[in-house]
Amino acid sequence: MRKPQSSSDTRNGDVVLTQADGRPRHMLTKAIVEGLQEGRDQKVRTVILRTPEGRRFSRPVEMVVPLEIDQGWERCEGMVSRLS
Repeated sequence: MRKPQSSSDTRNGDVVLTQADGRPRHMLTKAIVEGLQEGRDQKVRTVILRTPEGRRFSRPVEMVVPLEIDQGWERCEGMVSRLS
């Protein structure tokens, strides 16, 4: 079973897949997170997304699947400087 999406897992600039219409996983749309909207409880409830074609739309955070890639360049830069 997959771990439930936590609001702290999604950040601006993340590459995600958007779930819709019960499509199979290989047909999901890729998008970039451009904004986060919090609910009254200060937890992220909605994300603003942009597709490669430039279309902007919003989805509930539960309908977004983050791609499992390292998007933290600040950690990579620190490793490179230690190796040099």
